Amino acid sequence: MKTIAMLFGVMSLACSTLMAVEVQSPSQAVVEVKGIVCSFCAYGARKNLSKVDFLDRNQFKDGLLMETEKGSITMALEKDKPVDLSQVYKAIKKGGYEILAVHLRLVGIPEKRKEAVVLTNRYNGQEFSLVNEKGQPWDAEEYVGKEVSVQGVIPEAVLSKAKSAKNISVQVKAVQ
Repeated sequence: MKTIAMLFGVMSLACSTLMAVEVQSPSQAVVEVKGIVCSFCAYGARKNLSKVDFLDRNQFKDGLLMETEKGSITMALEKDKPVDLSQVYKAIKKGGYEILAVHLRLVGIPEKRKEAVVLTNRYNGQEFSLVNEKGQPWDAEEYVGKEVSVQGVIPEAVLSKAKSAKNISVQVKAVQ
């Protein structure tokens, strides 16, 4: 019994820290979900996520790749449609799970606006505020005005407050 309790404790600890995810394509996003450990568990999340209108249903199975061994769901995105992260958050919650983060790759030209650096995604025109790991405006003057590919993460604390697809803060993890 102690072994089982210890195993669940270790699994909970492992699930509570964000994964190091590298999203290969701007047409994909990886949703990190706490509690999805088997295909039966993933059914509710798949059912709810499959209803969003920005999935590219020609990839994976209906636009979703469930990776229960990683606790993640890769979404194939239609390039010309904005990704409404509030819909993603609600779909995962409705399925009975906790969303930890969304990982994405953004391509565009960062520009300085007042106190923020904003990147407009080249593929769908969606705007993202680029921030550092402390949530402060990203300080990378050398990239402003130049096309970049940004590996970013949106943690649960930001996702839970998202009301639409507009101007979401993305923590910059890497830039190419």
